[in-house]
Amino acid sequence: MRNLPSEDELATLDGLAEAIGRAGFTEVSAEQKSYAVEVETREFLKSRFISMASRYMKAHLSPAAWTTFQTSAEEALYEQFGERLNFETRVNFVTARTRWN
Repeated sequence: MRNLPSEDELATLDGLAEAIGRAGFTEVSAEQKSYAVEVETREFLKSRFISMASRYMKAHLSPAAWTTFQTSAEEALYEQFGERLNFETRVNFVTARTRWN
């Protein structure tokens, strides 16, 4: 289940670039860059628990089930990764010009 209009299309670099082109922009250039990230597990969890998916889950679970999920997720991450997470994330960048330039 998707929560945003066009979420599937905008999830890919090509789809994002095509949407920008259809919106009337020209000279569309798209690239994906990777970044190494190191963050405290506690901070990572805070960011994930306010994500759209987590807000959806929280709205549809009972308070007890939500607490159980949070505790389970925290325990699993700390057990596997400890106090800090190291991972790579990819970011899509698109630049373009308006037709009026």
